[in-house]
Amino acid sequence: MRRTAALSLALSLSWMGLAIVPTPLDTKTRELSERGPITRHLLKHYTASAQTEDRVTWTEPYADAVEAQTNWVLQDRPLDRVLTRLEMAQWLTEFFGYRSQPSQAMTISDMDPSSPDYATAQAVLQGGVMQAFEGNQFRPEGDLTKLEAFAILVRALQLSALSDAEVDRWLSLYKDSDALPEVGGQFVALAGQAGLIVNYPEPTQLNPNLILNRGEGIVLLHQSLLSKKLVRPLNPPIAQVAPEVLPKPEITAIRVLPESGRVAPGEPLTVEVEGTPNANGAVLIAGSIQQPLLEVDPGLYRAVYTPTTRDAISNPSVAVLLDLNGERTRSQRQLPELALGNAPAPTAPPPIASRPSLPAQPSTLNPPPPPAASAPPSFTGIYIGPQRDLRVGDIFTVGLQGDPGGVAWFTLGSIAQEQPMPEIRPGVYEGTYAISTADYAQQPNLKVIFSKNSQGAFHEEVFPFSINRAAAAAPVPPTAPSTSSDPTPADAPVSPPMGAQPLIFSSSSNASNRELRPNDVLEVRMRGEYKARAAFRIPNITTEIPMTEVAPGMYEGRVTIENNTPVVRNGYLQVLLEKNGLVTTRLIPEPININPTPAS
Repeated sequence: MRRTAALSLALSLSWMGLAIVPTPLDTKTRELSERGPITRHLLKHYTASAQTEDRVTWTEPYADAVEAQTNWVLQDRPLDRVLTRLEMAQWLTEFFGYRSQPSQAMTISDMDPSSPDYATAQAVLQGGVMQAFEGNQFRPEGDLTKLEAFAILVRALQLSALSDAEVDRWLSLYKDSDALPEVGGQFVALAGQAGLIVNYPEPTQLNPNLILNRGEGIVLLHQSLLSKKLVRPLNPPIAQVAPEVLPKPEITAIRVLPESGRVAPGEPLTVEVEGTPNANGAVLIAGSIQQPLLEVDPGLYRAVYTPTTRDAISNPSVAVLLDLNGERTRSQRQLPELALGNAPAPTAPPPIASRPSLPAQPSTLNPPPPPAASAPPSFTGIYIGPQRDLRVGDIFTVGLQGDPGGVAWFTLGSIAQEQPMPEIRPGVYEGTYAISTADYAQQPNLKVIFSKNSQGAFHEEVFPFSINRAAAAAPVPPTAPSTSSDPTPADAPVSPPMGAQPLIFSSSSNASNRELRPNDVLEVRMRGEYKARAAFRIPNITTEIPMTEVAPGMYEGRVTIENNTPVVRNGYLQVLLEKNGLVTTRLIPEPININPTPAS
């Protein structure tokens, strides 16, 4: 069953108040007796209250834990009372910081505006974490199902949506997941991933339509605070179920052949990558040339690019992306001694070091001879890339050549603190940092630290470029409101100056983990600079398919698969953004498969 990731949807009224789903009692006594003192404390109630389904006593340790670690009193009222929507709202304002804003007041028809509870309800409604009912009713004394509580706390924790495959992995753990509405699967999976779900006495019985009592609600509150690291876990914890942890993609080595000299038009440039097996990968050369990575042996990937007469690239970057199990990792190398296409053979750039005796890059690929055992570590070269103003999405690279077997890291102002520089080959260290929207500075200090055998050396200077220049510039005094009919949205991305390459921040599609057939709709989304021309295509299969800017910087495009569409096996999608006459392309490193044969 296909799941939706729309977390903002209100839960359907058709399942809001269903009767309690009975919790089956099975032969778990021996397992429970072996789980430690807290579980044994519950065991006597599990056996003595089996016929009455005791739903309170097992929750007491959670209430005790929250009270002991916060200033909130929870057991002043019986734990077996129904948890009300108002009490849930009070928890949200207390522990998650929701506050009402008079300027954003919403209509609540069933509460007294002069009561403090009215402000509590306003806070959670304005925050979007709880929803009003028909007729603008909050229903403060209304109850909550277990699934409704999952949805509320998932929103409060601001969890990111999971893939359909990950949702299905979580739902397969529970015997009664078929009782969920379609929108509920995403909430259950996110709640499970965050550690919110504790099902007692049967861990695999979800009971999504259970009307929560206060004790069960406090368990969810405790687990939510635990996910925020505001309380300590119970020791030992009651057993929870979780799917098997899937491996995450890792990149352990990047080799470029050749690494120096000039690769003329028609000659091959080979990129080999070592990393986690069975991943999907892509290589991005010089920020715009994209090539798929093919796994030639388990964990060994290779891409080959042949420069053309149109290429003239010096000091290229080689970025590698690996995707696996919904996770993505990226690593990059800068090649200061390499030129592609018609670019002239590389020469050493001017040193960035303030000391003329310190070269700007390694002069050779051979490491220097090791110093005497008593001598402090030394380095003979430092280089950076790119040597220009940095913008969002740039990968800033710092390299160092020195004694082999050491440890190196760099700091860039207050932006990048103690970034590691792994030893990529004997005596050569390299570290990277991705520039984000929150990073900005004018000529920050760059510090490189090199340590070996408990002794260290460092180099410090002013980085001669700006980071996100538009944001780093001095603030402009406010002016009168514009009367233009096409105002720039206040939250629109900051565009670089005229002549700069347009930026693509992210891209995705609905083609992952499925085979597209005739009449299926391929949807592609991209986030980048606003007010640009956007498109996508399947290289060598389709022409450019236009994308529409549905919100500032948010682009969407779709195409229906036809019967005459060629067969595609492990193909790739490419997105394009054009502005001011300059074009940026990016590869979505998720395989796309198209079978033009209609499903039987």
